[in-house]
This record gives sequence, C-alpha cells and structure tokens, in this order.
Amino acid sequence: LLSGDGLTGWRVTGSEWPPSAWTRDGETLVCDDTAGTHAPRLVQGDSTWAQYEFKVQATPVRVSTMEIHFGLSEDGNEYYSLNYLSGWGAVAISRRDATGLTKLDVVNHVLHFGQEYDVVLAIRGHSITSYINGQLVNRLTVDTPVSGPIGLVVWGKHGVARFREPKIRHYN
Repeated sequence: LLSGDGLTGWRVTGSEWPPSAWTRDGETLVCDDTAGTHAPRLVQGDSTWAQYEFKVQATPVRVSTMEIHFGLSEDGNEYYSLNYLSGWGAVAISRRDATGLTKLDVVNHVLHFGQEYDVVLAIRGHSITSYINGQLVNRLTVDTPVSGPIGLVVWGKHGVARFREPKIRHYN
C-alpha cells in the first residue's frame, strides 16, 4: 500500500484536523500528534474493498487508542474498527453507526508501548477476524457483509504510533 513518495495513494479525512500529524518514514506511516491537535484518519481503498486481509506492523508509542477502521461508509461516519484500548488493556472490534459506537467483541490483550506487533485483520463477507503476532484475538460474524476502505487512526492528544509495511491482499 506504499508507493511513490510521501502519502501517495492515501487520503486524510477529518477536515477539522490538520493532516500534518501523518508522515512517511521509508516503509512506515507515522502519526505524531505531539502538538496535541488530534490526528485525522488516514484512508486507503474504496467501496469495492470487500474480501481482503490487511496486515501491518503496528507500534503504539504513546496513545490512548490506536485503531484500524474498515468498512468505511462513503461519508466516513459509519465503520467497523479494530481498537487497541490502552487504558483497558484490551483489543476490541467495534461498530460505529448512526446510533453511536458499540463494542462487538472485547478481548483482554495488553500491548506495550514501544513494542511492534504483527496485526492481521481478515474481512470475508460477514466474518471479521483479527490476529496479533499470529494469535487469534477477535472473531465474529456480523449481520451484513463488510465492504469499504480501511483507515488508520490514533486517538488521544499527543498520540504517537507507527504503522510499518501496510499490505492488503484481496480475495476473489
């Protein structure tokens, strides 16, 4: 998913926030919001993304929540997310829709600041599965098939996270 220079192929959403929090360092996307401006979401893909596996080496450096959004709606207001909840010591799959945010599957799983994790998110129709360092973490089935682009998000003022070698593998 990294080609060309800088953030080529990625788009920043959340116009109320400056995109400068996101940069690229070689094969790594870096969110550095040390200015405390709240980082926007970095998005790749489109509405045709439906059957895929997203893989990234993620490092929470200093975050409240580090998220991978997927199945984003056209306006970006509805989506699923894989969340690392540092204050809870948990990893969750959540759904944001017009009624708010609902945690669908929460698993106790502590991630340590500064440590890199191999994260895999598999989307196959109604099935959502996540793995961290090869271990199954979340697995659930949802009512409607999931489709739409992916996004990277870091929440919490002064958040810093690194996403190295993001890759997508589409299934037929």
